[in-house]
Amino acid sequence: MPLAGEAPRGRGSDSVAGSRDHDGAHGGSLAGRRRPGERWRIAADCVNDYLGVRAARQDRRNERTTEGAGMAQELSKGDRVSWDTSQGRTQGTIVEKKEKDFQFAGQKFTASADEPAFIVESEKSGNQAAHKRSALRKLSS
Repeated sequence: MPLAGEAPRGRGSDSVAGSRDHDGAHGGSLAGRRRPGERWRIAADCVNDYLGVRAARQDRRNERTTEGAGMAQELSKGDRVSWDTSQGRTQGTIVEKKEKDFQFAGQKFTASADEPAFIVESEKSGNQAAHKRSALRKLSS
């Protein structure tokens, strides 16, 4: 029980009694100990550093998909492309480019001149599927 004018002490608190120095030894000196509230500032700095790194990675991914082998290249019938499936990356060719809404394999797809959809055929299985441009990567022929 804290005395009058003392902050309550307990497990996990920033109190001096019962805490350990950075080397694990109990002691009365304040060397190596955190000041009250410092633990949360350190945690917040770690989170901010993590989010900054994560944002930088996402920026690099966005640059890769909008430049070079990404969105800047036009796709047309006959182009070799690859796309992700639950079994891994699959390769195939574009069979058709759709610029209007359509139905394929019992599903409705939206497409426009700005955001076309593509019917692709797998090289391995011969099966066809519909994909948006963003899901496809152009391969060298």
